[in-house]
Amino acid sequence: MNNTKKLVLITGASSGLGFELAKLFANDGYDVAMSGSSDRIYNSAEEIKN
Repeated sequence: MNNTKKLVLITGASSGLGFELAKLFANDGYDVAMSGSSDRIYNSAEEIKN
């Protein structure tokens, strides 16, 4: 049985639709790689981590 987690990369994940998608994938058990063009990406990543 393959126990490898799936990985998703979401661009524009610091807010809006990208952030919401990142939350959905994280809740579904994916490892989430996020990128964004502002410093808000750090807060968004912390929120998803918790």
